[in-house]
Amino acid sequence: MLTVVAQTRSSNGAYYPWFLKHLEIFEPQPTAVIALSSRHLCAACGVSARVRCSACKKVWYCSKKCQENEWNGHFVECYPGRPITAADHLRAAAHRHKLPEDLEILSDYGFTRVGEVGSKILLDVYAIVFEGGVRARDLHQWNTSGKLLEEVEKVLKGLDSWKTYKILSWFEAHRYAFDHTVLATESVEEEVTSMVMRIKAVAVELWRDVGDFPSEDGDEIIAAVNNWSADQCNFFHFRSMLGLCYPGPDVDIWVSFGFCACHDESDENFLATTYQMLVDRSSYTEFFTAYRTSNIIQLLDAKGLRGRHMIDPYLEDVLSGSPHVFKSVWRLKAHVQDMSTIRSNLIPSVRVDYGFLNCKSDSEYQDLKDLYKNIFERRDANPIKLHEACISGSLYAYVLGLFPELKKKRNRATKFERLLRNMNPLRLGDL
Repeated sequence: MLTVVAQTRSSNGAYYPWFLKHLEIFEPQPTAVIALSSRHLCAACGVSARVRCSACKKVWYCSKKCQENEWNGHFVECYPGRPITAADHLRAAAHRHKLPEDLEILSDYGFTRVGEVGSKILLDVYAIVFEGGVRARDLHQWNTSGKLLEEVEKVLKGLDSWKTYKILSWFEAHRYAFDHTVLATESVEEEVTSMVMRIKAVAVELWRDVGDFPSEDGDEIIAAVNNWSADQCNFFHFRSMLGLCYPGPDVDIWVSFGFCACHDESDENFLATTYQMLVDRSSYTEFFTAYRTSNIIQLLDAKGLRGRHMIDPYLEDVLSGSPHVFKSVWRLKAHVQDMSTIRSNLIPSVRVDYGFLNCKSDSEYQDLKDLYKNIFERRDANPIKLHEACISGSLYAYVLGLFPELKKKRNRATKFERLLRNMNPLRLGDL
């Protein structure tokens, strides 16, 4: 089965890069050997580990495949036999889909020149460059010799268009991110304003087809849309941003369109591309009707996109009830992923079901929030199982299954046992 799929996608299939990153779906790992201790967990996927890095002897993996997949991220923490450069750290960050934290790296490679929104796109650009075969030492040489812009442009334009079509226009408008001698064409504030204007321009185009009255004024259109029903308003705003950006956990449509089911930003970008493909194959009314009636999965199937939505094991769970009925675990994930949320922002179902009602202080609230954030970051943590554990009153047992080392820290174990207590559990049959 694995060989057949690889052969059919290897020539020019758009799924092939994703396929290479997710081979475990088609070739499941053998049953993991019990770890020597609770500390021996796979650094890549979080399950019990049996292979240790022979260089640093500090990091464990469940298989050779996980070790190889994680090497680009682990390289900078290991002993590579040569000095580590900012480009090495950038490659590790791109591999893990997380922005570098070091200010020198952010400055050297243009992140400080493009703002928060632009930084995420810039990280995607570097990820594509590395996936295109460029080594960290090559990138370092280009940067130190002042040829970063020139060489990155060569790489991007030499790749297949399906790999670069979403970022090429951004690259052209932000060449100054790769060459500090190029004058920035817009400030961070101007970039945000520019994105808003582009979204409004798309809104004007949509309004011509679905609007209540003739208008070419973006502000007037947005004001009118905001008076529509919640379903109509959310869908219109989502359609307006699609192709330019995608929602974050600070807005409701991050949940209602299933982005909460994604594991990381790379998966979110993949889902956004899937929706863009659906837009190309569906009318506005057809897509909205599917959204309103919780039938987006069926529409994806009907439009030949079944393979793309099946990639995410939890997407169907979210979309089968969207836009009105969700498991509380998805609202929990939105709360812990949104950096701006505070204790008072908790919705009742999350506050009661997931232990936040038991918090006696803001520090306990933050500890519990961090715990859930760590759970969602693990690929071996199943959100549906977390929800079932919550409802059945077995949250603490579920957490211990993921973090057995917690039992060795008596004070923390006692605290979390208290915090994770659900006073009104249900039987699983009542879910």
